[in-house]
Amino acid sequence: MSGPRTQPMTLPWSGADVPHALLDLLRGCNVRCRACYNTEAPLVKPLEQVAAELDLAMAARRLHTVSLIGGEPLLHPQLHAILRMIKARGLATEIFSNGLGLGPAEARELRRAGADFIVLHIESGQQRPDLEADTPRALRRLREAKAAVVTGAGMEAGLSITAYPEAPGEVEEALATTLDCPGLSFLLITLHMEAGTIPPLSGSLATGLHAAAPLDAAALAPFRARAEHLRALRAQLDARLGCAFAVLPSIAGPEDPRWLSYLAATVHRPGREARVRGLRCTPLEPFFNELAHRLAGRYAFYQPQDGRRNRIHLLLNGLLGGGLLGNLGLLAGASHRDASLQVKRILVQAPATLDAQGRLIHCRDCPDAVVRHGVLAPVCITDRVLPG
Repeated sequence: MSGPRTQPMTLPWSGADVPHALLDLLRGCNVRCRACYNTEAPLVKPLEQVAAELDLAMAARRLHTVSLIGGEPLLHPQLHAILRMIKARGLATEIFSNGLGLGPAEARELRRAGADFIVLHIESGQQRPDLEADTPRALRRLREAKAAVVTGAGMEAGLSITAYPEAPGEVEEALATTLDCPGLSFLLITLHMEAGTIPPLSGSLATGLHAAAPLDAAALAPFRARAEHLRALRAQLDARLGCAFAVLPSIAGPEDPRWLSYLAATVHRPGREARVRGLRCTPLEPFFNELAHRLAGRYAFYQPQDGRRNRIHLLLNGLLGGGLLGNLGLLAGASHRDASLQVKRILVQAPATLDAQGRLIHCRDCPDAVVRHGVLAPVCITDRVLPG
């Protein structure tokens, strides 16, 4: 390990070493959103089907974490049994939920069943009875209240939003809420995609996914616009947090990043404004990433907050080129008895696109893959995959 890194770390996951997958539990929701990739009629998968899909994903990957999605997962009548089944396989579990049906009692039950993390999809433009007004202030109050329910039950909480090119202020508001709120440790920002821009597809992640015919210039235009949106969003986050910490390229190559991961160290003290410092990657992180992989036989995907580990990370990161004085200043602020130190992750995801030949261009070995018709496919286009 020598010399500071000037570029983000490329996430090393590939093939069987991808540590994450999704379980799509049901269709059907109790909230209306501006954008939703679900295009099928309501259905609920029985426990046996969910278990079979998990076993298929585990046969293809050395999983560390699975995320439960839908529809709204909290509507699944066997959700607690699903969580216990996943925990029995030694995996960490995230639930993506709009949080509408999430109160303190249900949160405690989810924790007892095995949930580790709940990512709350609460954003502008939703039709939901618990949002008093579609304003930034009301959104923040609801997000913070639901995060408190999650953390009060012993789980970690994050936010999930959709980014629209015409509304950069919504991203900034969600980012500010995540950084300011001690109950939030993660923000997922997914670029908006109209489901209708993706035609029906044949294939799988293993064999490649293809449309039936090449695309003309008009059909390719939305994908070019999305690339411009990603560049603008990256510039917005770079200005706030500095260089991205890690990236995941698409199957087109390293010049086409589809995941941008930022790390932000924060110090929270009651009644004081949060102190925030964006972290840049040093030789430390790839080294320990590979060391953990060798020791455990798999990469870690979900890492719970740990104040002691965060302090060690900040110190070593500073010593190896991450900015020692800045990191020491943050550590000094975290030395107060009433202070908490967190390292929060901000993840930007760009959905799949198509090239002129009709080939689907998606994240390399897509960590957000879900079982569809017995094969793994990117979740963002799952309803566009044809059987067999």
